[in-house]
Amino acid sequence: MGVILWVMLFGYYPFDGKNDSEVLDKIIKEPHKFPNNIGISKSCTNLLNGLLEKNQHYRIDTNDPIFDVWYNDE
Repeated sequence: MGVILWVMLFGYYPFDGKNDSEVLDKIIKEPHKFPNNIGISKSCTNLLNGLLEKNQHYRIDTNDPIFDVWYNDE
């Protein structure tokens, strides 16, 4: 879900590489980096951070209340 939202907002994937192995290594080891001058709300940033959390025990899901905060953000 986080990768889909990322691509919808920025037009590219949060991790890239020369091959699948390199991409997987980055997914596992490196943090995602927001582009400069992203122009998205703080609640959207928080949502992306939660969706892309590497530790599955801390990662949010679609039932998390943060979705309501982001969706209803003005």
